[in-house]
Amino acid sequence: MSVLRQFIHVETYERGAEIAKLVLYERDGEYKLVRYAVTVDGEEENYLLYSGANLQTAFMKLEGEKRLLRFTEYTPICSSEPVMTRTDWNKDMLALAQSYYSSDVLGLLREWRRRIADEMNVAPYMVLEDKVLFLLATFMPQTKEEFLGLPHCGEKRWEQYGFELLDLLRGQTPAFHIPSAVLEGAQPVRTQKQERQVRLLTRLQAETPELEELASELDVSVNTVIGYLEKLIEDGYDIEAYVAFLTREVPYAEIAAVIDNAGADRLKPIYLELNGDVPPYEARISYHQIRLALVRRKMEQATVG
Repeated sequence: MSVLRQFIHVETYERGAEIAKLVLYERDGEYKLVRYAVTVDGEEENYLLYSGANLQTAFMKLEGEKRLLRFTEYTPICSSEPVMTRTDWNKDMLALAQSYYSSDVLGLLREWRRRIADEMNVAPYMVLEDKVLFLLATFMPQTKEEFLGLPHCGEKRWEQYGFELLDLLRGQTPAFHIPSAVLEGAQPVRTQKQERQVRLLTRLQAETPELEELASELDVSVNTVIGYLEKLIEDGYDIEAYVAFLTREVPYAEIAAVIDNAGADRLKPIYLELNGDVPPYEARISYHQIRLALVRRKMEQATVG
């Protein structure tokens, strides 16, 4: 067996006097990902994070470990590493929340959401989406500042549910603390996607174009435009009139009834309930129409709030 290693990827991070290094290498057809750490007192530790034949899996483990380093306030030594923006932090928080949530706390949050939904006579997802519950069950905010530091937890939701949620989460130990950069107000850099959203909003203030026309102007797919509309609603923009225009020929009541029954987390169960197991080109109600109905439900949720 060969003892030679072929290094594929090496990254080094520091936190004060502590050093962490991620090393991905190949030996005899097997990939290994190792985290080396030198603590303040000089003690060296290493952890084998992956060993196997799948390079893609090794890189996925590498990306996950980079997120963990960021959340323990390590910073990359390499000066060419891009500065983390609020948008980057949000992506990392959402990704970590899918794996490190407390199942017990998530259960409590689901029970609370079900009770609120029954009182409001709405579907549970119209109170808070699952991704928000996962965030709460991972970061366990204990103050208003921490609550507002989470993605999709703005002032409006604080006013609606903030105090109740803090009472529910009081004393719970978070899997991760919200990064200090977020609490200190890290500013997002406007991406190409955000530039397109600004152009979309500007366009909607003057006219009511069809989806296909917008997609062509922005050089994106219709699905992407629908995603932009969802984001505008989440950010508090009033596009109710435009959403009504887009759904004027959508069988909204029928789709909404199925959404209430099947939930809004996945499109396919809704599609199958409405159309049966037929290909999209034979469907009576398209995926685009379903997504538009979901946008309208989100708009109604914002209006109820």
